[in-house]
Amino acid sequence: MIDLPTGLPMYTNDIKQWCDYLGNPRLPEQGKGEHNSLLDALWNKQAWEFLRKFEENCVVERG
Repeated sequence: MIDLPTGLPMYTNDIKQWCDYLGNPRLPEQGKGEHNSLLDALWNKQAWEFLRKFEENCVVERG
């Protein structure tokens, strides 16, 4: 990743990239505390569903 061209994000998180593309709306609050894979996966689903609905309800300038 350190050798990526300038301007490319240094992450490959599909949800975060989609969030940035949509103007970086505030995602649902993620639980605090100890790492829990199941809760992380459920939050990813919740965030994806939030972004899907957000995109449906707003005009996104595609350029």
